[in-house]
Amino acid sequence: MAKTTARRSALCARILLTASLLACSTATPAALMVEDERRAKELTESFSSALPEFGLDRPQSSAQRGAIVRQLRAGDLDGAERLAREAVTAGPRDAAAHELLGVVLGLRGKPEEALATLQAALKLAPDSASTLTKTGTLLMAMNLPDEAIAHFERALRVDPADRFAHQRMGMLREARNEIERAITHYEKGIVGTAPTYVGVKVALGRLYNLSGRFDQTRDLLEPVADQVRNGERTAHVVLGTAYLRLNKPQEAIAQFRKAVAAEPANAGFQLALAIGLRETGDVAAALPVFERAIELAPAQAEAHYQRVETLLALDRQPQAVVSLRALAAGTIQPLRAKSRLADVLLAMGEPQGAADILRELASLPDAPREITRRWLSAEQAGGNLDEAAKAAEALLARHPDDAVAHFEVARYFAFRTQYARAEEAARQALKLKKDDPEILYLLAAIEARSGKPKAAVATARQLVKLAPDNPANRFLLASLLQDNGEAKPAESEYRALLAGSPDHALALNNLANLLADAGKLDEALALAQRASIGLPENGMVLDTLGLIQHRLGQHERAVDTLAKAAERLPNQGVALYHLGLAQEALGRQADARASIERALEIEPQASWAVEARARLANGQK
Repeated sequence: MAKTTARRSALCARILLTASLLACSTATPAALMVEDERRAKELTESFSSALPEFGLDRPQSSAQRGAIVRQLRAGDLDGAERLAREAVTAGPRDAAAHELLGVVLGLRGKPEEALATLQAALKLAPDSASTLTKTGTLLMAMNLPDEAIAHFERALRVDPADRFAHQRMGMLREARNEIERAITHYEKGIVGTAPTYVGVKVALGRLYNLSGRFDQTRDLLEPVADQVRNGERTAHVVLGTAYLRLNKPQEAIAQFRKAVAAEPANAGFQLALAIGLRETGDVAAALPVFERAIELAPAQAEAHYQRVETLLALDRQPQAVVSLRALAAGTIQPLRAKSRLADVLLAMGEPQGAADILRELASLPDAPREITRRWLSAEQAGGNLDEAAKAAEALLARHPDDAVAHFEVARYFAFRTQYARAEEAARQALKLKKDDPEILYLLAAIEARSGKPKAAVATARQLVKLAPDNPANRFLLASLLQDNGEAKPAESEYRALLAGSPDHALALNNLANLLADAGKLDEALALAQRASIGLPENGMVLDTLGLIQHRLGQHERAVDTLAKAAERLPNQGVALYHLGLAQEALGRQADARASIERALEIEPQASWAVEARARLANGQK
């Protein structure tokens, strides 16, 4: 490992000192730009332009150092090193000579000696912004970012406009995910550059994209997009991404295609094009491009996983499953493959397969909470309640101070109708995350189901107080009040809800029921009709409308409406019972008896069952 690191440092020193810093960073593929000879020339020109700052205006010294710079430009590093060493020997206290020798040594892949030489230059000229910047660049290459930052900050105190220091500070801040600070340095780093300069504009554009500032990426890169050269083609990808987010799909694809045309063997560019094609709707065309990216870089994970998502978008789930199983059995992010495979299997109606995978993942020591939560959901979906209980217990054991863990366990125990344990978990979740609306909603529902109507209403009132404009919260409160027999408060809550959400079909339906029971049949009918427009296939809504029609004497309409309601509620008897009442009102005694008898077969213990049996008995008499 030490040898590898040493080789890498030497290589990076060379590349960095030719201004190709990003090739040795740990940034995303879009940032890995190896600059061409033009960058090396630009850097050596920056050396020569800075020479007068170090007292090199003496004819003999300038000529000697000018010869070194010419050797650098010509790529003759042996000759440049020989001349630079001669310059240092001739002028041991000449800071500029030491700086040039340090640059040459860096270009030759001798970072340790280069660093010692540049530090010698700094001892001679401690306030040289140029030397500080070059030393910082070398320290970056040697993977010493803190020391590099210290040197760049010193350089910028000396010369706040040093664009090379700003550019490199941008790279370091970006590597630390300090996006805004990186943007600021990059912006200062392009001040004074030529109109055709690309360089760190690509990195700046990428950060603009990450910050959602796509118009700024467009304005930055559009003027230079047609002038980029090899090593700068990532500009097309960054600009294309901005176009994509600015809803300019054709322009985006054109930029991606330019990148691919220039470097067809670049897997990253193929990947960008494939994603662009898929996001612009050409999913079928994207698939072979993903496969080309995989062919070019078989170990590149993202291409494999994006191909899977494309197969799913094409409704080719079996192929996606095969691919995910292969990835899960391999070395390309196998845990990611297993996690996604579980999702796909669950969506395909195979909860047991999903649960088996998630159980395995949840057994890992560092398994995140979300994996265990999904394991619980998969076991529950598959009806494996004993295994689901194990998952619930694992959630609590591993995440005792996590409100979400307790919330999920509360939901599970509520599903199992184990309301005492459900309430305990919900209250613990609320203790960990006070006044959370989602937890309060669940707690109110649990209290209602466990026979604590007053507590449920109190919790729902607290919920509405926290979020009065949320229709779901107010509907819950109104429903609980209605179930608790508090008709007037329930009516007030329904009306308050409908004032803000006039088309809330369930609120319209429930208020219609309340008003009908209060004898306000005309208003109830209008509300029920509006509810049926919003939910035309909902059996309970149709039952409400049909019963009101019956009570208003509209028996023919009621029979039609209630027949539809009964069809949509095959496992409930209430609509059939109401249908029987309407049929009886029309004198269709045989149909009425058949409907009521069928209703009692379905729900023999329903609240209306006693009345229904009495009707049948009276009819028989």
